[in-house]
Amino acid sequence: MTTIKKLLFLFIKYFFRKANILSFDSFNFYDKLITYKENLKRFIKNENKYLAWGVVPTNSETLKNINLEEIIHKFEFQLTNLSSLLDISKKEILKKSLFTPSCCLGSFSDTLSIKTLNLLKSFKSFIIGR
Repeated sequence: MTTIKKLLFLFIKYFFRKANILSFDSFNFYDKLITYKENLKRFIKNENKYLAWGVVPTNSETLKNINLEEIIHKFEFQLTNLSSLLDISKKEILKKSLFTPSCCLGSFSDTLSIKTLNLLKSFKSFIIGR
């Protein structure tokens, strides 16, 4: 194992123990998160540990062309997949979940910022109505 890989491994191990919220860009990088499934399972099973899913893309080109149904479809796949991989119910995962844009909105125009927040608000309504 290279020095960089060892350092990354130690950082991730430390992070999963010390952090209370794991915020990640689920829209673009969910596949990277699940490579740490054992650490993730322990993290979710711990009390006061939460996942902050970045469900709304913040790439301006993607955001201009996306709709709520696409976001929901992608999230539903990820939730089902994560539940299966970790052997944790979807309900339990959702209890430990927060939802955010995938990254910051600071460089967006007002129009794209508002679209991002409206998509997030609509997504929240979908989750509550599940």
